[in-house]
Amino acid sequence: MGVFDRSVAQVTRQIKKYGELVTWKQVVQGAPTDLDKPWEPGTPIETEHLVKIVFLPILPGNKQWKKYLSETEVIIGNTLGLMAAGELTFVPDLKDVVIRDSKQLSINSVNRLAPNGQNILWWIDFNE
Repeated sequence: MGVFDRSVAQVTRQIKKYGELVTWKQVVQGAPTDLDKPWEPGTPIETEHLVKIVFLPILPGNKQWKKYLSETEVIIGNTLGLMAAGELTFVPDLKDVVIRDSKQLSINSVNRLAPNGQNILWWIDFNE
């Protein structure tokens, strides 16, 4: 039993309740097909996951909070996504893509809230 199990359960409950169901396309580079040329990557493998994400606009008020947490520049007008880490079976990556309302969103940054190493929440900065 982890120290933050209640926090993980609370985040999972709230995001299940208020989140939007989207398709997360995980892109993993395939193994080289030609063993004589191992530097040439193989065909990427895409895996789709259905996840719930709460989408929030990045406004001047919450820009400073996100900049403080992620230590990066934050563009006003992008979208912030919050995703519970409790039931995820994959690790989000910058190469991944999210499909929301038949619109493809690219990922600008991926950060996690993981005190004591226990994943609670992922926050993702999406480019519109």
